[in-house]
This record gives sequence, structure tokens and C-alpha cells, in this order.
Amino acid sequence: MTGRAIFESLSEEKILHKSMTAMKLSKLLSMYGEEVDVIAGASRGTFVKMDKSGLIIKDPWAYAAGFLDADGYITITKRGEPRAGFIATGTRGKIHCEQLRKVLDCGILQLDQKVYKDTQRSQHRLQFYSKNDIRKLLNGIMPHLQMKQTQAKAVLAFIEEKDGMKKEELKKVVRFYNWSDDTNKANTLLNEWGVQAEDVSKWAEAI
Repeated sequence: MTGRAIFESLSEEKILHKSMTAMKLSKLLSMYGEEVDVIAGASRGTFVKMDKSGLIIKDPWAYAAGFLDADGYITITKRGEPRAGFIATGTRGKIHCEQLRKVLDCGILQLDQKVYKDTQRSQHRLQFYSKNDIRKLLNGIMPHLQMKQTQAKAVLAFIEEKDGMKKEELKKVVRFYNWSDDTNKANTLLNEWGVQAEDVSKWAEAI
């Protein structure tokens, strides 16, 4: 749940002091939440409750969509291999990846990876390689995605597409939208392909 949703719920129950605000409550949960088994969620500004069996995730697909939008990726490799995954760091990140693998029942865990030799902070990944796993993941999170819905649609279409030219267009859609926030990189890709941004948009709209 978001910090504001928790604040509103507790306010309705008249549990909070009048001086409490949503921002103050979020800061308190960030600082002391672990003492009552509440940890930061996969998406920024959210929190998740833990019990003896792990995280309490009411809607795993909505949770996964928020996680992927914030700290995940959807791509197609240069060799034409569709990929998706979640990336997290530290102890909390490890918990999120482990619990998500458990509730979704798909994907491959890669835990406790050292990104840099001079740091103690570890990186954790939940990766999706097989077409069946990617279909399951993307179809499940599609209704909840906010930032990467175009890439998800393009990858699903790429998996089913037989026409080589259309597959190349779908691959370009994924790469372009993954770099849409970086104008220089996006323009470099367009120049490399010899197409305009409008062309990529049309390919995306046709999915």
C-alpha cells in the first residue's frame, strides 16, 4: 500500500493523532517500520506487511507491475531473445524477489550478486527467459503497468509473430521506448535505423 493509503485508512479508524500527516507517517514507516514487520515496497512510496510466511501481497500482479515499472526491464536481445526481469539491492530487495518468485510461480532467481568488488551491497534479480514464463508475467501485469505497457505489448506480439520484417519492427519499438527518456540515445537509434520517431509510433500503435 502507498503511504497515503495507509494514512487514510488509519485516519478513518481515528487511530492517528490530529497532527499526523501522510508525509510524516511515511517517514516514520521508513525509519521504524521493520520493528512492526512493515518494510518498503517494490515501488517508491509503498509499504508491505510481513507475516511468518513472508510478504502479504494481496494482488501479486499489481504488485509485480509496480515493481517492474520502478525497478525492472522488458527487452529483446540483439539475437532476438525476449527477456524481462526485476532488479533489487540489499536485504529488502532480496525479500521482494524471493516472495515475488513464490507467488508468481515462474522466473529464475539470481541472488546475492556482487555488482562492485569494493561494496558490500548485493544485487538480486528475478529473471524471465522462457517464452512461457514471459507470457505468464506480461499478460498478468499488463492491466496494471503504467510505464512499460508498450514494451510489454511489443514483446508479447514479437513472441507470436512469424513475419521477419514485423519482428524487426517490434524489436525496434521495444528498444526505442526503453530509451525514450534519453533523447540522445533515442535519436542515435533512429539514425542507425534510418527511420523517424513517427514510424516507430505507428508500429507501436499497430500492435
